[in-house]
Amino acid sequence: MRDDFKVFTIEPRSSVPPGATIVTSKFVWKTKRNASGEVTGRKARLVAQGNRQRDGIDFSETFAPADIDKAYLHGELDHDIWMTTPRGFDFPSDKVLRLRRSIYGLKQAGRIWNRHIDTSLRNLGYKATGTDHCIYSRIDDQQRPHYIALYVDDLLIVSPALDEIERVISGLEHGTRQRLGPAE
Repeated sequence: MRDDFKVFTIEPRSSVPPGATIVTSKFVWKTKRNASGEVTGRKARLVAQGNRQRDGIDFSETFAPADIDKAYLHGELDHDIWMTTPRGFDFPSDKVLRLRRSIYGLKQAGRIWNRHIDTSLRNLGYKATGTDHCIYSRIDDQQRPHYIALYVDDLLIVSPALDEIERVISGLEHGTRQRLGPAE
């Protein structure tokens, strides 16, 4: 099992604290097709089955105000999460996965991602507007306004200066593991 994003470590099942929830997992399969309908690729995403998580024990908050590739894999977990591998996956039964980062399927994944992107934008000098927490603004030294609209993992950067747009993209790429692509 590859872990390109350093999301989990493999731990002995005996290291799970008594009373801790071990979340189950599954694969979600996707087939990519071109405009003609021909198959161009396949991918599998390992997701947590967060329906077994207990509010206040395995997570605290799930709020997120509403395209950064694989956005939910960038946030730091706020609780210890232990997970089994999907049924049928060849994996020792005395081992479990200990999540190091958030993954899709966790109840708190959206909130963790939102906290991560909020911190990243604040580090770039932006702040959420008082009326909409998905709109960030910044006034530069020349008194020019710059805006970023956030919708889950899609950003719209509005600026009179191309160098500011490039600065934001570069700063966000530094905090993620992917080249930012166009919002879809």
